[in-house]
Amino acid sequence: MFIVNKSDRPDSEAAVFELNMMLGLRPPSKTGWKPLVLQTQALDGTGVKELARVFLSHFDFLQQGGRLEHRQRDLDAGYFRSLVRDLALEKITAALEASKGYQAALENIRRRETDPVTAAESVINKLEILHVD
Repeated sequence: MFIVNKSDRPDSEAAVFELNMMLGLRPPSKTGWKPLVLQTQALDGTGVKELARVFLSHFDFLQQGGRLEHRQRDLDAGYFRSLVRDLALEKITAALEASKGYQAALENIRRRETDPVTAAESVINKLEILHVD
């Protein structure tokens, strides 16, 4: 859903037109939902009831056929993956930075004996990954 607020302003109609044109270029959604372009004016409340109606309609649509639950599972999985990636990266980076190989590579870069890319590849190539079942 796209909301054009301050729809009393002169350029608002052009914004609505352009959004509708862009949406028309999209392939149809696999779910069957077509995003709407709504106009509102926050100061006097114009369009707010329609906005609430469309929000609730979309919520109902997502609940049908388990779409909301499926979407929540996807979001949870993505968040979990992101956390695991970030925590693993922190742990691996801390271990690497504490290693003699890392410190030696950093010193070689400082002495201009190697370039950062070659040094980084060397450190990573020496990295041993523990496989735990």
